Amino acid sequence: MGAVMEYPIPTDSSEPYGIVTGPDNNLWFTENQGNNIAKISPSSGTVPEYPIPTDSSGPDDIYVGPDNNLWFAENQENAIGKIIPSIGAMTEYPIPSGSTGPNSLTADKNGNLRFTEEQGEGLGEINALTGAFTQYQVPTPGI
Repeated sequence: MGAVMEYPIPTDSSEPYGIVTGPDNNLWFTENQGNNIAKISPSSGTVPEYPIPTDSSGPDDIYVGPDNNLWFAENQENAIGKIIPSIGAMTEYPIPSGSTGPNSLTADKNGNLRFTEEQGEGLGEINALTGAFTQYQVPTPGI
């Protein structure tokens, strides 16, 4: 059997949510209630945290984009965020009006990150190189 390692998170009640192995081989995760992006270095066990500039953004899913940066959904702030793992710098991209609650992320082969809209009844994508958004409405089924 494998060993289980536990690492304390510096922010109490931070509610860790999404997690991904980053391009630097660290484990990066969102802190939904802590309003941070954090990483765990498996070799040292350290857990540095990176505060998201917008308060109470509610980060959910996190994904390694085609640009090797980490992208995350800001569920409460209706934005997609990016953190550059080598320096911890963040950029936030507000989603155009009509969309609320982005959460799950994935990438396509063209350099776009796609996300679901929890309350906006649609899907969206952001180009990892330009930051341009495209939104797709999900049709309402007929009765």
